[in-house]
Formats: sequence, structure tokens, C-alpha cells
Amino acid sequence: MLTLWLLAGSLLAGPPAVPQAGIQTQTDPVRQALAEAADLVAAGDTSGAIGRLELAVESRPDEFQLLAELAWLYGFQASYVPEDFRERKAAEDYALRAWKLEPGHPSALGALALVRLKQLGPQNSGQLLDRALASPRFADLPADRRADVYYVQGLRYAREARDFEGLVRRPEKLPVATPTCSAFGLFCRNFSHPAAFNEMLERAGSLDFLAADERHQALEAFRTAVRLDPPHIEALSELLLILADDGAWGEYLQYARRGVEANPEAPRTHLLLGLGLHRSGHTEAAAESFERGLALLSPELRDAYGSPLSLLSVEDSARLWSRPGSEDAQNFRAIWAKLDPLYLTGANERWVEHLARVTHADLKFGEQGGEIRGSETDPGRIYVRYGPP
Repeated sequence: MLTLWLLAGSLLAGPPAVPQAGIQTQTDPVRQALAEAADLVAAGDTSGAIGRLELAVESRPDEFQLLAELAWLYGFQASYVPEDFRERKAAEDYALRAWKLEPGHPSALGALALVRLKQLGPQNSGQLLDRALASPRFADLPADRRADVYYVQGLRYAREARDFEGLVRRPEKLPVATPTCSAFGLFCRNFSHPAAFNEMLERAGSLDFLAADERHQALEAFRTAVRLDPPHIEALSELLLILADDGAWGEYLQYARRGVEANPEAPRTHLLLGLGLHRSGHTEAAAESFERGLALLSPELRDAYGSPLSLLSVEDSARLWSRPGSEDAQNFRAIWAKLDPLYLTGANERWVEHLARVTHADLKFGEQGGEIRGSETDPGRIYVRYGPP
């Protein structure tokens, strides 16, 4: 979570100095900048927090805590998109400056590992994370900062595990290509005899076992992060994704309920709880949780979650778009009412199923720091329209 490491270690060690009249102590500007930035982060204004800390760095360019916090904030805000390099570069610069001031400090190592993960992949962050976790000073970090390091560790292992997700052993004999198709080479054989190819694919052995250890390591890292910092929504989301992929809905619900308790005003926690309730067969409870989550969203995002347009045919969608007020919530409610399969139950089962799919698609296909929601990606749209494979 984007939490700020307020004052720890040397800043809190020893008795406070008594300032002379009209003169601030040396740590006051740093303390004030960190406190103001923490308030901005809590209000959802990460860019404002970065601006406040960068202003403080101008007058205190060698203050470790300011540099380390800027590295973490830029690192969390940066995306994985190759072209979006400005924030990753800023995170790297601040992390290296902090590391040069205090070589081997676990907070600087963790921030640098986060940006290396987004720049170069999991293998390039592993050594930094191992050094941070093995540092004798790691235990002295505040709980929320330790949670951040474990969160990055979880991301490292989760990304390694997902490289093997859905992969199977290559069938020994692929279906023979037709003469027309053979000009396209091996790839075209998949489509020359699709029924035979799919039958062979179903019998092919899964390669998921190759990443079993990485999945376990990611699961334990995210569990530790959530235990250290219950409001850590990013770690909670990653943990719930692994549990959802494993079908461990009982444990999923335990953590999702804790997430709602720790973040009652965060719409994502209510939506994630709704997903777990729906997949566990509690449709009406899921509908209530989804309603609470939607009520906390902005009007634009609320409409995006509840829009049925992605489920309509091309012709029906074009016909609806041509009408005045096609995106009105009233029109959406009318469409969902027509799709309700059981009028006598307390919840619209098709509407709840749709929200569960959108939430699951955002969870599975979204990328931390990216601007595009998972349900807006190509695999996300397919998942929302057709459901789980």
C-alpha cells in the first residue's frame, strides 16, 4: 500500500533537542513534509504527495527518508508499460540516491527492487529483495514498510509463476496440415483439424507444477504483507487472485472480509468480497456487497461496471447506441431487468454474475500501476462476455 514510513531509527533515537527560541529543530522540516505527504496519500493524491516531498528535497537533498519515500511512491505509481518510463526512471534515481547515503538499507533496497521488477522483470529484483529481507535492519522498519517489501517479494514470485500459467506439454503429433494451410507453416496446423487438435490439447500434461514453488512463495509473501498491514489493498488483491485461481474460496472469504474491515471505505474490497460470495453460492449476500462497492465508486466507473453493452450483439449494441440517452442508468436497469432469470428471488442473478465477472477480470487481467482496467483488455472482454473457460 502507498503508506509512508514516517520517522523511525535515528530520527527517534535519543532525547529530543530543545530548540532555541524562534529556531526549528533540524528534523522539523522533514517531519512536516512526511506528515503532509502522508495526508495526501491517504486522500488518494499520490501525485500531490510526490510534489510535496520533492519540494522538501530541494532544501534537503541528502535526507535519506525523503529520498526513500519518493522512490517508493514513484515505484508504486509507475506502470509496466515500456513507453511509460518517466516514473520508473524517477523511482530509480531516488532509490539510488537513498542507497548511496545508506548502502544496504532495506528500505532503499526494497524500493529499488520494485522499480527493477517493473523495468526488467522478476529475476532482476530477486537479489535486491533477498538482501533487504536478510538485513539486520529490516526488523527495525515500521510494519507498513515491511509489508511493502513483502508485497514486492510476492509480485516477484507471482510474475515468475504466471509465466507457466496455462502452459501444457507439446503434443507429440500435431494434426497434419491441409495442402492449402501448409504454406503457413506449423502454426496453421492448429486450425486445419481443430477438433483433433483440441482433443490432443485436453490430454496434454500441464506445466503448472514447474512453478509450484514460486506460487507458494508468492502466497506466503502476500499473506505476510496483509498480516503486517491489514489495509494493504494491493497485497490483499494479489493474495485473493491466487486463492481465486486455486478455487480456495473459503480462505478467500476470510481474507476478503478482513479487507473490508480494514478498508470499509474502499470500493475494491467490497467488490472483491462480492466476487468470493458469488463464487461460494451466496448470491444475495454477493449482491449486497456489490451494491456497497458500487455506491463508493465514481459515477463514471459505476456505469462502466454496470453497463450491459459488452454483452449485446453488434447489431443490438449499435441500435442501443443510436437512441438518445443510451448510456443512462435507467436504460441499463431496464436491460438487466429483462435479463433477470428469476423474478421471485431477492437478487438479479444475471446482474450479480456480470459484476462478478467484471471484478474477476479486473483482478486477473489488470496490471498494477496501469491505466487500463483488466475488464477492458482483450482477455478481460472475453471473460466478461463468456465467463470462465
